[in-house]
Amino acid sequence: MAGRLSPPFPCASAALLLPWGLFYTAWPPDYPVAAPHTPESPGVGDPAQAMLAQFRRFAKSPLATVLIALLLISFAVWGIRDVFTRTSTKDAVIQAGNRTIDSVRFKGMFDRYRKSLEQQNQGQPISVAEAVAQGLDTRILQEVADDESLSAYLAKIGVRPSDEMVVEILRKQPRFFDPVSGRFDKKAYQVFLNEQQVSAEQVERELKDQTAQQHFITAMVAGLGAPRAYTALQSVYLAERRSFDYLILPAAAVGEPIKPTDADVQKFIDENAARLTRPETRTVSLVRFSATQVLPTVTADPAKVQKRFDFEKDTLSTAEKRTVIQVPLKSESQAADVVARLRRGELAEAVAKSIGSQAVTYSDSPKVGVPDRKIADTAFSMTPGEVRGPVAGDLGPAVIRVVSVIAGHAATLEESRAKIEAEVKKQAAQDKVYDMVQKYEDARNGGAGLAAAAAKVGAQVVQMPAFTAKGQMLNGQNLPAPPKLIQLAFGLAKGADSDTQQAVPGEYYAIHLDAITPPSKLTVDEVRVPVMRQLVMQDLFKRLSTKAEAIAERVRKGEPLAQVASSSGASVGRGVDVQRSAADKSFSAELLGKVFLVKTGEVVTGRDLQAGYVVAKLSGVSTAPVPELAIATEQTRGAARQSLLQDLVLQTRAAARATIKPNVDLKRAKSAIGAEADATAPAQ
Repeated sequence: MAGRLSPPFPCASAALLLPWGLFYTAWPPDYPVAAPHTPESPGVGDPAQAMLAQFRRFAKSPLATVLIALLLISFAVWGIRDVFTRTSTKDAVIQAGNRTIDSVRFKGMFDRYRKSLEQQNQGQPISVAEAVAQGLDTRILQEVADDESLSAYLAKIGVRPSDEMVVEILRKQPRFFDPVSGRFDKKAYQVFLNEQQVSAEQVERELKDQTAQQHFITAMVAGLGAPRAYTALQSVYLAERRSFDYLILPAAAVGEPIKPTDADVQKFIDENAARLTRPETRTVSLVRFSATQVLPTVTADPAKVQKRFDFEKDTLSTAEKRTVIQVPLKSESQAADVVARLRRGELAEAVAKSIGSQAVTYSDSPKVGVPDRKIADTAFSMTPGEVRGPVAGDLGPAVIRVVSVIAGHAATLEESRAKIEAEVKKQAAQDKVYDMVQKYEDARNGGAGLAAAAAKVGAQVVQMPAFTAKGQMLNGQNLPAPPKLIQLAFGLAKGADSDTQQAVPGEYYAIHLDAITPPSKLTVDEVRVPVMRQLVMQDLFKRLSTKAEAIAERVRKGEPLAQVASSSGASVGRGVDVQRSAADKSFSAELLGKVFLVKTGEVVTGRDLQAGYVVAKLSGVSTAPVPELAIATEQTRGAARQSLLQDLVLQTRAAARATIKPNVDLKRAKSAIGAEADATAPAQ
């Protein structure tokens, strides 16, 4: 896996514990139907498959049901932890004050973090071994320890959001808000928790932690501004300009290029075997059960269409909305005066203030948006412009004025038919596919191999092109398949069948591992052209660099650059007031990197933007005019403030960790994610 794995989130908890993203839904296109399995494929006579089939049959048997029921009863009586662990050892990967991250929770954090990186890598799988090799486990461990320490410290000093504040945050999430009723949708919230495999307590705890940290840091940095001297130094640095004379040695200045032989190419291959080795590839046959493919064959049952419409009618309809002004009364004796004044057109705010009250306005609100049920019932029975009072509300008497009414609309089946029928057909397709999967599983439990079981239920088997562990096909393109399929293929033995997997709702698959092609060194014929080109360029720049350094040495000894250029068949150019931002635009980054490090009169060499080499002599250093620097200083203060804020946050987290002194168990962390720990690695 090339490159380093960079954390995609600034805060561990936001990335690891609140995964708000969507699931990967890509799926392979239709490939040609695979040829029948070879005799190597396990079938009825394969002992391993027969044993697995027995396990499957037992898992569905009445005896298994009884045993599972007894196991659940033991959980209820003795507790889940006691069933599995009879010792008193505390499972703590991280212990920060009274806060504990156990192995299961850390593994969940690690897996979610790794999956977020896979999504950034266009879905290419990242194995646990690869992640550990890049130090991802250690970095997550330390980041979470910092986060837990800060949360423990804030709780210690009394920064604790109330339960009501957390509930209010959840209620404002669009995903959990019913736009029709205007209420928090508990069912949508529970569906989310089930999808993400997290508990409500876990999500709400993390919301509390994040809210406490946000409020604390916001208060801490309020009014923070970067000193002008700080941004002025940055502006001077960025606006620095340098002038220099230079000559360019073209490729032709060192004669004809070399002509590498096949022996040179083979030597290059041997010296760079790690880069020039074809990785292991695997070929699988896939049986796919797809609701998308089945959809054209199903019809919408009229009875189910009507039933679904009845269920969704309230959601499809538009609720009536009203703008209502409520003036709470201290006593019912105030009602007549308030009603009269409102009817005369006086402002409700002024009228309410005169009686020691405060007007409440509900703008374009549905009936459920008015919290007082009695006030809502009355307001939604009045005509626009009507004033009525006193109205006995749940919270006391009030005068109500209806400002405007936006009529609602009751949805009809005919106008919603296309949508409802599409939903019914989609569900029917998913049900049909699920039934196919069950029949396929029954055939597998009976001892049939993947191909035979697929044939029994009429499912198609396709052969996918060979691919690597990173999900790349031989043409270098990514295999259009779920990452889990790739991981599954590289966990099977040759000739083995996988269990049925769910990709997304309505999409299931199983695979048979047809072939394994081991890693092999690339041949001369495969890499001749690119390697020869690289060898030519390496030799060219080596000779150009040598000649450029010889010319530079002559200039350093006092020869004029123009005279040296003339004798070398080159002409002199001049770079005037060149800034760092010109790197790889007017001049190469390599050359400017050296030019901005030397003193006036010094000579440097570096590559040209084209296939050449440059010799440059610095003639002057200047900066931008003062007015321009002043403008740049002000323009960069915002970015400088953000930089200071980030530094302050990091220092705050470090200080909290130094105060709390969390215990971090690296061995337990590696064990939790299934990686081997260094036996000498101590807990921190």
